[in-house]
Amino acid sequence: MQQDFVTVWNVHGLDEADVQLANRTSNGLESYNCCMNNKVFPCAHPAVAIFVEYLKIETERVRDCIGDVRKGSDLQR
Repeated sequence: MQQDFVTVWNVHGLDEADVQLANRTSNGLESYNCCMNNKVFPCAHPAVAIFVEYLKIETERVRDCIGDVRKGSDLQR
């Protein structure tokens, strides 16, 4: 069973075999992490004060989205 899993999921060497690979995830947490890294924070390693400030802003945004869902709104931000 383990060997079958490795055989199916191992993509090592496929990039050299002219196979186009796309790094994607269907995991919601990974998607959110990508969003945080690409859209929320202004740089890869912000100062702690900037990090905290952006977390506050993001927390408010998520809180508002949760409130919209509870109200039945289909607005996306």
